[in-house]
Amino acid sequence: DWGAYDLPSMDPLGWATMENRHICPKCGRTYKRRTHLQRHYKYECGMPKRFRCDYCQTDFRQRTQVWTHIRTIHKRALYCIDVGTNERLYP
Repeated sequence: DWGAYDLPSMDPLGWATMENRHICPKCGRTYKRRTHLQRHYKYECGMPKRFRCDYCQTDFRQRTQVWTHIRTIHKRALYCIDVGTNERLYP
């Protein structure tokens, strides 16, 4: 099992060059920063989409993605639906 926090760093700050980007071993997505790869691996890669926009029924993996979607696409108040519990969640 590959642990997200066991990633080797390209430099002390976690930056990678264009040639040596941080690559997800599961899906191949690349990131400039090690911390972005860690977040992707822990919260996104292979995870189910648990949060739903109540306005258009689009599903997301992270609650913050729903908030951004609602603010930018629908220009409305922020809340999302937990797909597992069907409960409204407010920031």
